[in-house]
Amino acid sequence: MDQAVKDQMMLGADLDEDEEAKAAIAIEQEALREYQQLAREEIKDTLDLAYYHLGNDGLNAILPHLQNEYLLNVKTLDLSYNSLNDAGLDALVQDLASFGSPIETLNLAGNSLSDGIISLIANYIRAGKCRYLANVNVSDCPKITQDGLRKLNLACKRAESNKGNTKLNSMHA
Repeated sequence: MDQAVKDQMMLGADLDEDEEAKAAIAIEQEALREYQQLAREEIKDTLDLAYYHLGNDGLNAILPHLQNEYLLNVKTLDLSYNSLNDAGLDALVQDLASFGSPIETLNLAGNSLSDGIISLIANYIRAGKCRYLANVNVSDCPKITQDGLRKLNLACKRAESNKGNTKLNSMHA
């Protein structure tokens, strides 16, 4: 439908029934597209995948969907108690860094993680690639040492202090 017909409809001009029906459908379709775009852009609070026992294979199976639908649209990602290890989280952590994800809180509690993945997360936070990630819960992860926790804590404190500093955040965009 061309813009002239839309304009006529909006102005209340007399249109034949066929033109009026087409115009109404076109306006509805345009409104639906705008709504879908807003829904995609809207930042949601939490994606809760806790206790699903995904394991590494399950997480990797849903990762493409997470990339397309959620990693750019949530502030909190809860993957606690999913039988994940460093290898399973590696691709997710790299995606968070490469997409510039707005995730602020990442709950990894109760998984079989070690200092290796914790160091990777801390390095990405320090490099500004996960600049919003200020809270990472790794409680009940017995393989993580005090040194790993210290590195992660320092990186998260930096991210927390940088949250309001748009000049610093834009340096890493």
